[in-house]
Amino acid sequence: MNTYVVPAGPRYAPCPTHEARWPRKIEHTVAPCEDWGQSRIIVEGVTVSIIIDIRNIEVIVEGELPNDLAFRVAEEIRANAESTIRRRCVLESV
Repeated sequence: MNTYVVPAGPRYAPCPTHEARWPRKIEHTVAPCEDWGQSRIIVEGVTVSIIIDIRNIEVIVEGELPNDLAFRVAEEIRANAESTIRRRCVLESV
């Protein structure tokens, strides 16, 4: 399991919609999720959870994806968040 965190600034910054967070260049499908602050996508059969909390966007790869693909997914989510909130975001692997 790979976990990445994107510090996205204060909560009062514009919050990206679920769709705005999803990677655009990596093929995926959307999985059902009942939590309003979380969305789930499936990449190559592996679930990826995207969770927004007060100051971070957490990306959790819930299975085995090649490290480079897991990083690309997280990096696209970071770039999408940065574009939406118009503030620099940094990807951290935890």
